[in-house]
Amino acid sequence: MINFIGTTGPQDFVTRTNNLERMRLTSAGNFGIGTTTPAQRLSVNGSIQAIDFTTSGGQNIIIGDDAFMADMDLPNRTAIIGLQNNTIGELQLGNSATNPTLSGNPGFLFLNQELRIQNNVNVFRRANRPVIFSDNFTTFGFGAGVHLANAESEEGGFYADGNYAMVYSPGDNDLVKFVDEDGWDNAGNAYDGGSLRARIDNGGTFFTISDINQKEDIKNLTGSLMKVMAISGYTYNFKLLPGEVKKNSPKTKGIGVLAQEVERVFPEAVSNIDGHYMVNYSAFAPLLIEAVKEQQSQIETLKQENQKMRAELDELKYLHQELENIKKLLNNKK
Repeated sequence: MINFIGTTGPQDFVTRTNNLERMRLTSAGNFGIGTTTPAQRLSVNGSIQAIDFTTSGGQNIIIGDDAFMADMDLPNRTAIIGLQNNTIGELQLGNSATNPTLSGNPGFLFLNQELRIQNNVNVFRRANRPVIFSDNFTTFGFGAGVHLANAESEEGGFYADGNYAMVYSPGDNDLVKFVDEDGWDNAGNAYDGGSLRARIDNGGTFFTISDINQKEDIKNLTGSLMKVMAISGYTYNFKLLPGEVKKNSPKTKGIGVLAQEVERVFPEAVSNIDGHYMVNYSAFAPLLIEAVKEQQSQIETLKQENQKMRAELDELKYLHQELENIKKLLNNKK
């Protein structure tokens, strides 16, 4: 009784259509489609299409340990899953043994070499320098950071490593622009419609929005001098965070005000989020402007009063002199 299709000797099993070879199962157990010399368990010369790929229960593409196959019974899933060891589930990218390997546990992706996601101008990469410049960012002994940049003739992007974060910019116009997408109106450019909220020019000066056309309920500050008099300036050290204590980081010295003290008289300059107080120091500029004006008004009043007192004193001096003259005349008549 014949219960198989194949060969009983060392010959390959070949299928043909239109007298052309389409598939081959070698005597070593390698299966090829579109190739006469399959070198792996499955070798395909041509495209592979997975249909019924968009609904639960569809035939998703899954490679690896079947212990997690139930996780794949969802639309549009492709997986390389490993359970037995670290190498199962790896994906080699590239055309040589030196190209990157992707692998990882649920929730993260491990890459053993530089990761770069790039089209002809935009780049996301992990490295210790920008794309088109050779300047090394790892000046403090840390490893490579993450760059999110373009690859034009002048480069701009974001870099971060274990020590600091850096925004780098061509700086021909501004170093950085801060834009609120709620101001976009699908017309003109990304900076119209009131979307531009702040900018740092190429000299490092910070500008914030102050256009009268974007303000309402405008009121003059009052009692500014009294508020300034109620606020004191201090020098201090910032407390170290637990992680900084472990690293024996140096304390940072500072000079400024106390947020809780400011809040009592100038709450507009204080932010309190979940008990964390912060101060908007730029808000003190208009307060000080009005305080100086109030103080100058007091000075002008005192100057006028002083001039009046001087005039009155001069009058008293004149009257005193007249009395002295009268006394002399009376004494002479005696």
